[in-house]
Amino acid sequence: MGKKIICFIIYFCVTIAPSYGNGFVYDAHGKRDPFVPLTGAKKDMVAGMVKLEEVVSVDDIALEGIAVGDKGSRIAIINGEMVHERDVFGILEINSILDTGIEVSISGRKYSLSLKKE
Repeated sequence: MGKKIICFIIYFCVTIAPSYGNGFVYDAHGKRDPFVPLTGAKKDMVAGMVKLEEVVSVDDIALEGIAVGDKGSRIAIINGEMVHERDVFGILEINSILDTGIEVSISGRKYSLSLKKE
């Protein structure tokens, strides 16, 4: 019996245990990786993100999320930054934040953007 336990421990140490040292790799299955922050220190590292002050067309805007507070206040996450109604960034103005989208103006021209459904 003791030899079987020792053989099992040796087998485990040689074959199974080394695979645990490789680390865990998250598979997002085509969805947003929840371990990548939407905002914060790494937000500027997101490929293709234009800073809100540098927006020149509606194609430069990525609506990522909308949050509604308990008193009805709303914020939107655009290009990794939290914004409020009436915020202005260069030629971009946030006109209104709705439940499922936002209305913005770029150089006075109005646009509506909706959240993408996953």
